[in-house]
Amino acid sequence: MDVTLSFLTFDLENDPLPGGEGDCKYDWLEVWDGLPGVGPLIGRYCGTRVPPEIQSSTGILSLSFHTDMAVAKDGFSARYNMTHKEVSETFHCSNAFGMESGKITDDQITASSSFYDEHWLPRQARLNYHDNGWTPNEDSNKEYIQVDLHTLKVLTGIATQGAISKETEKAYHVTTFKLEVSTNGEDWMVYRHGKNHKVFHANVDATEVVLNRIPQPVLARFVRIRPQTWKNGIALRFELYGCQITDAPCSELQGMLSGLLPDSQISASSMRDIHGSMSAARLVASRTGWYPNPAQPIAGEEWLQVDLGVPKMVRGIITQGARGLEGSTSAENRAFVRKYKLAHSLTGKDWVFITDSKTGFTKIFEGNSHYDTPEVRRFDEIVAQYIRVFPERWSPAGIGMRMEVLGCDLPETTTVPDTVTPTVPRVELTSAALRPATTPSLSAVCDFEQSLCGWSADPHSGVSWSLHTAGSASAGHDAHETRQDLALGADNFSGNYLHLDAGAHTQRKRARLLSPEVGPERGPLCLLFYYQIQGEAQGSLRVLLRDSDQEESLLWSLKGDQGSHWREGRTVLPQSPKEYQVVFEGFFDHPTRGHIRIDNIHMSNSMELEQCTQPFPALTPGINNPRPMDFGKDPVYNGKHPGNGEYVFPGWPSSFSTPSSSDADPPSVTLVSEKDKDNAWLYTLDPILLTIIVMSSLGVLLGAVCAGLLLYCTCSYSGLSSRSSTTLENYNFELYDGIKHKCTQPKCAQLPYKTDRQPLVNTAAEQPSTEEDDFAKDRYGVSAMFQSQQKLERTLVRIQDLTPERADQLIWLRARVHTSRAKGKQCFLVLRQQQFNVQALVAVGDRASKQMVKFAANITKESIIDVEAMVRKVEQKIESCTQQDVELHIERIFVVSQAEPRLPLQLDDAVRPDGEGEEEGRATVNQDTRLDNRVIDLRTTTSQAIFRLQSGVCQLFRDTLTKKGFVEIQTPKIISAASEGGANVFTVSYFKTSAYLAQSPQLYKQMCICADFDKVFCVGPVFRAEDSNTHRHLTEFVGLDIEMAFNYHYHEVIDSITETMVQIFKGLRDNFQTEIQTVNKQFPSEPFKFLEPTLRLEYTEALAMLHEAGVEMGDEEDLSTPNEKLLGRLVKEKYDTDFYVLDKYPLAVRPFYTMPDPNNPKYSNSYDMFMRGEEILSGAQRVHDAQFLTERAMHHQIDLEKIKAYIDSFRYGAAPHGGGGIGLERVCMLYLGLHNVRQTSMFPRDPKRLTP
Repeated sequence: MDVTLSFLTFDLENDPLPGGEGDCKYDWLEVWDGLPGVGPLIGRYCGTRVPPEIQSSTGILSLSFHTDMAVAKDGFSARYNMTHKEVSETFHCSNAFGMESGKITDDQITASSSFYDEHWLPRQARLNYHDNGWTPNEDSNKEYIQVDLHTLKVLTGIATQGAISKETEKAYHVTTFKLEVSTNGEDWMVYRHGKNHKVFHANVDATEVVLNRIPQPVLARFVRIRPQTWKNGIALRFELYGCQITDAPCSELQGMLSGLLPDSQISASSMRDIHGSMSAARLVASRTGWYPNPAQPIAGEEWLQVDLGVPKMVRGIITQGARGLEGSTSAENRAFVRKYKLAHSLTGKDWVFITDSKTGFTKIFEGNSHYDTPEVRRFDEIVAQYIRVFPERWSPAGIGMRMEVLGCDLPETTTVPDTVTPTVPRVELTSAALRPATTPSLSAVCDFEQSLCGWSADPHSGVSWSLHTAGSASAGHDAHETRQDLALGADNFSGNYLHLDAGAHTQRKRARLLSPEVGPERGPLCLLFYYQIQGEAQGSLRVLLRDSDQEESLLWSLKGDQGSHWREGRTVLPQSPKEYQVVFEGFFDHPTRGHIRIDNIHMSNSMELEQCTQPFPALTPGINNPRPMDFGKDPVYNGKHPGNGEYVFPGWPSSFSTPSSSDADPPSVTLVSEKDKDNAWLYTLDPILLTIIVMSSLGVLLGAVCAGLLLYCTCSYSGLSSRSSTTLENYNFELYDGIKHKCTQPKCAQLPYKTDRQPLVNTAAEQPSTEEDDFAKDRYGVSAMFQSQQKLERTLVRIQDLTPERADQLIWLRARVHTSRAKGKQCFLVLRQQQFNVQALVAVGDRASKQMVKFAANITKESIIDVEAMVRKVEQKIESCTQQDVELHIERIFVVSQAEPRLPLQLDDAVRPDGEGEEEGRATVNQDTRLDNRVIDLRTTTSQAIFRLQSGVCQLFRDTLTKKGFVEIQTPKIISAASEGGANVFTVSYFKTSAYLAQSPQLYKQMCICADFDKVFCVGPVFRAEDSNTHRHLTEFVGLDIEMAFNYHYHEVIDSITETMVQIFKGLRDNFQTEIQTVNKQFPSEPFKFLEPTLRLEYTEALAMLHEAGVEMGDEEDLSTPNEKLLGRLVKEKYDTDFYVLDKYPLAVRPFYTMPDPNNPKYSNSYDMFMRGEEILSGAQRVHDAQFLTERAMHHQIDLEKIKAYIDSFRYGAAPHGGGGIGLERVCMLYLGLHNVRQTSMFPRDPKRLTP
């Protein structure tokens, strides 16, 4: 059976964080391929973008809706279809997955980067797409494009195509690529053919389609194409081909991946993690895997077993390696089984190994070669209920395995031996025979005073509940604590109760208490009980139902500190055709102080079920008459009238469902009579598992198990921060039966629609409130737009000036809201000015109302506000702020400029240290996102530090040279001739002729020397038309240029420049330590080292060092970038300096105006300066004789007419001189140890970026 879900409309509250799976924060919908929390997560959706059509690979789709009970939008409507899969023994696994057709949506296609002009995006990478294709920001074999297929699929082929630019008509195509696959988007394998990475040969032009078959088809959900070589540049369009695993005959997934097979039906010979769950052995769905206990197991002795519940026709198995136990080493993260044997059984006792049809011996199956990539192994059909895998050979890290079984139901003609006892009962449509209840009286209250009333500890739980008796002390209780039992009709009687105390012995272990068995057809009942959950240990209390097959369903759940008072819990126990038990489960997240207590358990058959969900025992103060759902006058629980005894378990027979009598073979949808369609709407959803999880600060709202074979509807709450007063009642959901009819909204979800959906700040007068009058309404709000209407005699204080000396002063301050956090009746804010921040507090009191606190909590991040606040000294330093010794107590707060709620990037993510996000699973911000949203990125503390330091470099440069007698000049940027030999310049239209953007101010600096300005410098933009996308090249950057006349030797010039650089390095070291440390926190690097005087090497010395290191290059050959970096490392090792001069370059590699070395005509009087092995300055003594300059120009075949004005400057007498140009951005990058010059350019320009 194929299940397909199509969304018609979608509108859930959006998250201000960048969109994408896992980013939704407030309201979202999760879609699971299988049971929720067990099967793989297909996607998480919020906002207004309609999710793509989703198809299950397991036959089960689950929908989990989460809301924080704040702002409600229109909800969503969806249609689902169920179709029988037609399979054939001759099927071909070569279907197009949907790149060209659009079945794969834009959201499923991502890339490492894309070209800056947004005309070469990942969504344009579809085969035969009419407009360009995908191109990365930089042509590199590190770039990739990726597709999320949503579910595990068999990949058998890839068709590729280049692209022709619509703008320039230039053709681009990829000539070779590598393929990478993953099941989870995190663990990747490069596809191999044999022992080596497979390099696929792609296109020879930009238009033809080339199809590459995958030599050995591979199972994957995520597919990456990583170009290796290309022509003119990377451009790609492509299609993926393959099929579903289940397209093959008798290849249905039997429930390991989906969760349909419970953990109790998975077993093993041993397990390394004794506290672990056998769910670790589930294919893909598990993030770890099964590991046997022995460190050095013996072949054939360890095994992993699956009980299919009933005999099945089995035709194959999928195996996968294991990712590693929590806290394991990296080596343990790569465990897999290379070879294994396979046995099967109908009884679980008598085992038969699968044999090789050719040899007759037990077959040894080939297993895995990678810990993430699954492998399918098929064999002749066998009838079996139990499948057992025996590893024979494994990886160096040991045995690690996850698995799934492929098969189908037995044909009706197949007989099974009488000895077979299915472990999963068949679901019958007739009522089960009634059996008398064998339980103690359940209608009485169990207060644990005389006995445990038939309740007992679960022998399989890791820790047990303890009985507290009157006057006794228990571990974990404080001596001064009041040990009170809530007896009937009393509030603080001393008495007995059950308790669980936090500690190392109970952390993450579950204490479970089992009720006496509740007999069939009892109920429905109302379960009432009292509880306490208190302390820092994050205790959780859950109520579950366990049926006779050991299957459990969650009814009630609550987590976190609920205070020291006893509270009442209530939930409905449904009527059941078979016996069940109630389970109380408690556990702690942390070993710190805390306890959980339960008492006065009562299963009442007298309380009306409409009252069983009220009152709400975990209410937060101030919430009046909470109503979780409006059931109308006639309360209906998931289509069943509880008063009529119709409330049943999922998967249990329905007394009023009518089997289909049609002769056709429709999808397996239970039909109902026309009059019951509205009430029985849930019964039409057999193959879909729907879990609605509603979260708020209200505590447990409702535990309800909806009828339907595979349909669950669970509504529960856990504490979250308060945001707005709207509730789930505002959401409007529709679900359609796509086969029979459009269902009307079920009563349990028929919720009123409200139009007021805006949660953000508004003026106090505009915020309606049912609470008492707001006495502080004039102390907060949104200021009118500042149009210079008036001058205020108000002094605004800088955050950096807030010190303990200002304690108890009332000040005004303007700042951005960096973060805000509401907690009860107060709200904490962090206010920021540039790189400085301070903590502020708004709390309900004489100066602030509850409405004012709510207003402050809802101000969006990055909004600019004015606050009047009292400066308070704090006893304990606030480590997260720059102003650690004070905080502000806000008395007035006004929004000056409100930021959009959705920021394109989060500042905290943008300053996360290199690598930390990937290791800890937190968001990081890539370079393209930063540059696309540069205004936001420049607000980060790192960016602020970089550009303040850069400003310091300019100031130190000017100050040092001015003291040396240099004059600052300004030179033209539009010139008539192409400077420096006519290469690498931008041509611009200049009226009726052409002009050029100056590549350097050098020609005009030299003219100034000829005009008797002996020493000059300039700071300004220069332009290089170099089509280079490396980490150190820009097409526009700031040049720090020097030119000076010297007396006798050009080394006078070198000395002046190096002395200037040394003064800059000293100034940065002495005056910018705060900025340096800020940058190093995100981008760690070694401190920059330099010598006085600066180290100077001749080119021949450098060649000797490189030759000694094994580099082969000629004496007159220029240094390549790798050799420059190698030389930098060699100099650092030998001389312990990051800054040095390389003198006497070969004349052949220098421009025409460079003076030759009089002692060796092969070399020149030229030099480069280096920082951390990268060139920052290229300079030389200039030829200052007009005749010699003409000869040099002719030697370089330069058009003399174009440089006539330049040469003529030297005909009237010119002093010997020299100079050089320094790249400001490159100096800052290298001094700080950064990785890319774009980080030190405020608005960088390169061949692929002209904006912002």
